[in-house]
Amino acid sequence: MKAVILAAGYNRRLKNIIDIPKTLLKVGDTTILERQINALVESGLKKEDIFVVSGYKREMIEKVHNNIIINEKYIEYDNAYSVYLALKYLLEDLNTKEEILIFDGDLIYDVELIKPLIESEKEDIFVTRETPYSSSIKDETMIVNQDNEIMQMIIPSEETPLDKYKDEKLFVYTGILKLSEGKANELKRVLENPELWKTWYTIPLPNIVNKGGFYNLPIRENIKFCFDIDDKKDLEKLRNLKI
Repeated sequence: MKAVILAAGYNRRLKNIIDIPKTLLKVGDTTILERQINALVESGLKKEDIFVVSGYKREMIEKVHNNIIINEKYIEYDNAYSVYLALKYLLEDLNTKEEILIFDGDLIYDVELIKPLIESEKEDIFVTRETPYSSSIKDETMIVNQDNEIMQMIIPSEETPLDKYKDEKLFVYTGILKLSEGKANELKRVLENPELWKTWYTIPLPNIVNKGGFYNLPIRENIKFCFDIDDKKDLEKLRNLKI
């Protein structure tokens, strides 16, 4: 199994508050990135199987983990391009035949969260949070069956409003994904289109997911925390986090 941590971003929403990659923000006496790497190693991965896509101030990230994939166009493009570079490198250059984990680099989570993901026999899994319906939901949302198979993935918009699903159980994507070799190759082929590079890697996913074969792993009640760093409120939450 390989793991990719997406950490090339420029911090547009926090650029006047922090001047380092968000993945290097402190969590207690370590960083978000070190915490993610340690959690993966504790779950059975080797450090050499963990890859960090870096761009903005990448020399700082290299001091923490030198197994990096460089995104030179981190200002011009969004994380779809980072995922494309990572999948291209793993699947073509390294000829990877294993499952691939993808993590947002600014994600802070209870380490117990990823063990069932890695140990699951299912190959294609989204880690999600069950979320009551709200018209304010903008993130990728899953409708699942009783076996936690994803029946539909929706990215809410004017064209695909979420209100028609307000009576369903809704599961919102957290930024942690496991892909089989086959699905990773399918996503890589889609992301070869440069028109997608200025957006998120999740944008083309509904067309892949809604064909079937993907599963939902909801965060269990005993998981203490899982959130990303998007704005000042999240930054304050991180600073107040007791681990």
